[in-house]
Amino acid sequence: MPPSLPFLLDRTDLHLAELHAARLDGDLVGVGDRFSPADIAGTVDLRGARELRALSLLPRLPVGLVVERRTAAWLHGAWAAPPGPLELCVRSDHRVRVVPDVAWSVRQAVLRPDELILVRGVLSTTPLRTALDLLRLPPDDRYDGRHRSAVITLLLMQTSGRERAAAALHRSPHLPHKQRALDRLAALSLR
Repeated sequence: MPPSLPFLLDRTDLHLAELHAARLDGDLVGVGDRFSPADIAGTVDLRGARELRALSLLPRLPVGLVVERRTAAWLHGAWAAPPGPLELCVRSDHRVRVVPDVAWSVRQAVLRPDELILVRGVLSTTPLRTALDLLRLPPDDRYDGRHRSAVITLLLMQTSGRERAAAALHRSPHLPHKQRALDRLAALSLR
């Protein structure tokens, strides 16, 4: 029986040129900055695809940080490619020492346990919390059609997504940019 390839390959497995050549030949599929054999990537369901994306993020993440915003949207399958830099946060009730790096941006956030999900060792905001964070982005952060599409996708991942999002916003009296999020939520057309 021939040896099987790992779920994800990177520069430690093959030269970068060989990985990209195999991707161009259709043998590999890009998953973040790593590569997956096409027969594996082509047969996974939505949950499996999220797990592959989480595995591709895991080696790059500092311990104790949470994947959020556009990076979480990519993890959940609502954003086309992982953003650079990765968008991460430190929970306000945790103390984490993070060495600054151009590979990520880090902010502090108040997160409840029900707003977090663990996917293959990667701690991320849930689809609902991710949608709320994207809705609350400031105007100078270029909230555009890609963001609206991601929010719609994230809200459609759950039953009554729009209603749950509106209820979560109304439940939080001191949430920054709450009115902006409510206005953007009302402007979305969910079918």
